[in-house]
Amino acid sequence: MAPNFVPQKISSNSPREKFPSSRFSLSPDGEISVDSITLLSDVPFNVTLSSFGSVPHSSDTDSSTPPYILKSVQSKAKNGAFLGISVKEPLDRILNPIGRFSNRKFLSIFRFKTWWSTMWIGSCGSDLQMETQLILLQVPELNSYVLIIPLIEGSFRSAIHPGVTGEVVLCIESGSTKVKGNSFSSCTYFHIGDNPYTLMRDAFAAIRVHLGTFRLLKEKTLPKIVDKFGWCTWDAFYLTVEPVGVWHGVKSFAENGIPPRFLIIDDGWQSINMDHENPYEDSKDLTGLGSQMLSRLYRFKENEKFAKYQAGTMLRHDAPGFDQEKHDKMFKEMVELAEKKKALEARGGVEPGLPEATIIEYLKEQEGVERGGLKALISDLREKFPTLDEVYVWHALCGAWGGVRPGTTHLNAKVTSAKMTAGLANTMYDLAVVMVEKGGIGLVHPNQAADHYEAMHSYLADIGITGVKVDVIHTLEYVCEDHGGRVQLAKAYYDGLTKSLRKNFAGTGFIASMEQCNDFFFLATKQISMARVGFDQEKHDKMFKEMVELAEKKKALEAQGGVEPGLPEATIIEYLKEQQGVERGGLKALISDLREKFPTLDEVYVWHALCGAWGGVRPGTTNLNAKVTSAKMAVGLANTMYDLAVVMVEKGGIGLVHPNQAADHYEAMHSYLADIGITGVKVDVIHTLEYVCEDHGGRVQLAKAYYDGLTKSLRKNFGGTGFIASMEQCNDFFFLGTKQISMARVGDDFWFEDPNGDPMGTYWLQGVHMIHCSYNSLWQGQFIQPDWDMFQSDHLCAEFHAGSRAICGGPVYVSDKVGQHNFDLLRKLVLPDGTILRCQHYALPTRDCLFENPLFDGKTLLKLWNLNKFGGVVGVFNCQGAGWYPEEHKCKAHPECYKTMSGVVSPNDVEWEQKDFTAEFRDNELFAVYLNKAENFYLMKLRDEIKVTLKPTSFEIMTFSPVYKVTANAKFAAIGLVNMFNGGGSIESLGYRCNENNCKATITIKGTGKFLAYSSIKPKKIMLNYESIEFEWASNGVLKFEVPWTGGELSEALVIIN
Repeated sequence: MAPNFVPQKISSNSPREKFPSSRFSLSPDGEISVDSITLLSDVPFNVTLSSFGSVPHSSDTDSSTPPYILKSVQSKAKNGAFLGISVKEPLDRILNPIGRFSNRKFLSIFRFKTWWSTMWIGSCGSDLQMETQLILLQVPELNSYVLIIPLIEGSFRSAIHPGVTGEVVLCIESGSTKVKGNSFSSCTYFHIGDNPYTLMRDAFAAIRVHLGTFRLLKEKTLPKIVDKFGWCTWDAFYLTVEPVGVWHGVKSFAENGIPPRFLIIDDGWQSINMDHENPYEDSKDLTGLGSQMLSRLYRFKENEKFAKYQAGTMLRHDAPGFDQEKHDKMFKEMVELAEKKKALEARGGVEPGLPEATIIEYLKEQEGVERGGLKALISDLREKFPTLDEVYVWHALCGAWGGVRPGTTHLNAKVTSAKMTAGLANTMYDLAVVMVEKGGIGLVHPNQAADHYEAMHSYLADIGITGVKVDVIHTLEYVCEDHGGRVQLAKAYYDGLTKSLRKNFAGTGFIASMEQCNDFFFLATKQISMARVGFDQEKHDKMFKEMVELAEKKKALEAQGGVEPGLPEATIIEYLKEQQGVERGGLKALISDLREKFPTLDEVYVWHALCGAWGGVRPGTTNLNAKVTSAKMAVGLANTMYDLAVVMVEKGGIGLVHPNQAADHYEAMHSYLADIGITGVKVDVIHTLEYVCEDHGGRVQLAKAYYDGLTKSLRKNFGGTGFIASMEQCNDFFFLGTKQISMARVGDDFWFEDPNGDPMGTYWLQGVHMIHCSYNSLWQGQFIQPDWDMFQSDHLCAEFHAGSRAICGGPVYVSDKVGQHNFDLLRKLVLPDGTILRCQHYALPTRDCLFENPLFDGKTLLKLWNLNKFGGVVGVFNCQGAGWYPEEHKCKAHPECYKTMSGVVSPNDVEWEQKDFTAEFRDNELFAVYLNKAENFYLMKLRDEIKVTLKPTSFEIMTFSPVYKVTANAKFAAIGLVNMFNGGGSIESLGYRCNENNCKATITIKGTGKFLAYSSIKPKKIMLNYESIEFEWASNGVLKFEVPWTGGELSEALVIIN
């Protein structure tokens, strides 16, 4: 199909010629160049190029650009240009080539899943991957780099796709067939610079000025957790998280000298259920492997597991313990159950069309029989008590009080309205009647009555039950309207019951109850030989009292305006139950008890999905206007990696709160959380919005509504900072969602093993994780503080992860199971007060890694640079052994690359200019260098290199400290605490002063352990906290002394040199 181009050429007054001041130009013969160097050729005639100053920019007063940023952007405006496109017919999705290139190295960032992105390299347009968010071109002719960044324009967002013959294809889409456009002037941005890291900063500052929809990281305050150690509950418990386990998790760290300063209660605390379940009760079907992804939020408060927590429970001397082994066994059974379900479906072992819950129930029944269950209980009772002859169980005539739930069995059941006959109008008030009339009966069609009883009774007889007490018999007269009247319906049911009684219980194992009407006696007693003749007044009175108390509370609540007008009665009753939960304890009491016992626990975050829960909000259960909306994957995501989350979201849809209530949605959730002591949220599953935007103005407009509401709530409830964004790695989020959000995940989840079953995945997945985080940080770090996610300290590759977290520049947190820790490793990351030695920047790949592939090129080690206050650090990691397979659309092993490799490291690898306080070190003559793993010390000039050889999934951390020439003969460098991976981060201040007798180096130190420095002359004395201490000095200048723990206070060392 021919491109939908505008045929005419650009006229002489086009932006091609109007703004010649830009370094970029678009020639009449279709070449986009920078300083006369061609970047793209064969540019179609419907493409325009405009200088930065020629395009209108945002005037959003809510996010006005600080003067210092605006001034910087204006001074470098000639380095940027905007690309535009026009087509004939308005469309909701436009695919348009913007030129082609070849034989030019590039680094790109593309979405390999809906939620996650990673790096890719190549040398022509056809090497690109779908959903590319950014291209960095190498331009050696100018000793420079060019960024190409797809943007947001109006209601459209852009991404880059590969062409077949080297083209770069721009995809401009609204996400809604109802929102169309054909003319764009600034859908992509070009920027050039000679430093790739400064280029990123300058380009996104220019885009910030242009769009006005986000703020840069440097404009925002970071969350308080950024300098601290924390624990997340996810990999410890998954969905089975509960208060006792949370308590013992925190306790386990604190008792071993690594107190968590923040806690994240991950998925598993919310009140969620599935559409087939009672809308006001927690789900009973969460069996793992994605079941939570079909669940919706039905209230904003914690689920029953947490609501039942009693204040002070864990403070008692007899507080309950936690058995991690028992928990893991239970979780394993859940996973096995899900696997059996999968196998059962594959071999056709269940009725086609049965809902998931029914299949799971079937498996539970099978497992119950295998491992014991009621059958085993009856057997054991009879063995112990041999005179126990008979065991009966209860059931209602229609199955349960409310009958059989439609769609959950093979039976044809339908919820039928229950209506009292006129003759019963003056009978005694009965709560049972009220509730039956309120809920109706899930009535099995009378032609299946015999099947109904056979299904129940044959199972019961098989496990050792010898009879049944059948209750609630006279509901049939309430639901007989469409079944031939009361006599005919009764005949069908009683005939089926009689057959089953004869077959399964020898014709006698039966007690009839709630049956006292002549219909029953005249029609049902062919076989039934025993029935109740009395009435339980005590039980009735108790039920009536409870109902009256609840009704009084409901009345009072409505009178004081405590509930939304018009809410259904069930919602109000649920609210009352929640209030009772708060009174007795709940999540608020748990947090209070945690803080009382562990006073250093500063922050407590909880998890939730952007739309509430994975499946959104359940319609009708809150005061919000929520609607289950079909979820549809955007076309551009078709070649992304298989993802169970996507499968489940598309299967169940999203209970989407209307965008005009997005602010109310977050306020309802967050105000409650803030009130009970929660200080922040981890918001996950962010990029579901693009799946459900069809009827809401498209992806940009829906995202704006949601992110604006989220921003307001974050400012009001969590101090503007208590937030971690996750599953968010697409330009919609970064351009629209980061006015206030200042921290986000920069990599896919920590996977402790390959979910697809590769046993080597335990190793190679860890290198993949590091590549995600480091390369994504190049652009995402312009908006947010990169968060490298949790890991487990007892994992086979835990040290590999720990090395990267030590220098990543963000918080350090783990998801250890209770009691399963490597505290020796954690002590290399965390100080005794739960704080960390954080770098001053965020970790990024070194220049010589930018256009290489450290995952499977068989030669490149990943090198990450970062800065401390008085030095730099380079981490070297062997990540080789896996990566993205474009043909198969997934990450998998490259075993031929999983081998020992070598590389070189230099002080010049550190980008000293990226912080003002380290820029001067670029001109330093000499550096003191310490290799943390090898425990080796070197002196190196700026461009000297040292060879490093690493086995697979191993690493080295090199600390670079500039050597100061104190006098003509005396040189000194402070390296830091070598017992910590980022020892250079322990130096808080450093100064020198000399007089005619001696020179003094004054060092302020955070932490405890062995401090290393370089001194060309042996010091005369060292004072630590005003006391003289012993030290070691070697002829190569290595100086060591011990720094004791001072309770979190900084230590001051004074090194006196003659």
